[in-house]
Amino acid sequence: MLSLEIKLWLFLTIVLFGLPILWLVIKILNLILKVVIKKYQNRKKLNSIKEQIKSVQKDNIEISKKERKERVLDEKTKLKLERLKIQALAMKERWDIQGYERKIIEWLSIDPYNTEFLKMLWELYFNLWRYNKALPILKKMLEKQPNNDRVMWQLGKIYYEKWDYDTAKLFIEKAISINSKNPKYFISLAEVFYAEDNIDGSIHAVKKALKLRPQNINYLLSIASLYEELGNQDMAKKYYYKVLEIEPWNEIAKSKI
Repeated sequence: MLSLEIKLWLFLTIVLFGLPILWLVIKILNLILKVVIKKYQNRKKLNSIKEQIKSVQKDNIEISKKERKERVLDEKTKLKLERLKIQALAMKERWDIQGYERKIIEWLSIDPYNTEFLKMLWELYFNLWRYNKALPILKKMLEKQPNNDRVMWQLGKIYYEKWDYDTAKLFIEKAISINSKNPKYFISLAEVFYAEDNIDGSIHAVKKALKLRPQNINYLLSIASLYEELGNQDMAKKYYYKVLEIEPWNEIAKSKI
């Protein structure tokens, strides 16, 4: 009987004291497990970040290589363009018009919106009276520089040569509204008026040019001739006398007095 009581007491003792200890051990093991899992997750996350950094560094290295390559190519292109410019100007000095044109076109094939070379090309065509080639270049320039008075004037000159006097007058007057200090623009306008049989308009335009260049012999002779066409001999002689004041040997003015 005693033995049974002892066994019962031992069992109860184990139950009362053993279970809390077991629970505590389980809880400690659970905490340790959580810490281990957390460390594993942190390490995994850290490795992932490292991989991302390596990937970004690799991309940056590749981009840097590409940028360096583009920079080198850009420098090579600049050197090539500089050589083309020197060659073009040298050909212009030698009056090698075909070579000059070829070098400009070669430049524009690399740098198609270079305003300096577009200007060189359109002025070449303009001065050679190759207006069909100059016209599209001038229009292209006008898109880039809508307030370029020289482009406006040259477009007006081309349309004048094409006998499109209304369009010519429109462009020339626009050029004058932008820059009223260039006498050539007024002379071009006078030519348009003359082509339209508007002698008075032509005289008015030449007078504007004369205000800017009062001793220009060609302008003085032009206005004198226009007055002659109107039958106004007194005004014509007035301008012929002005010519002789500047150039006493001028044969045209001498023959009109």
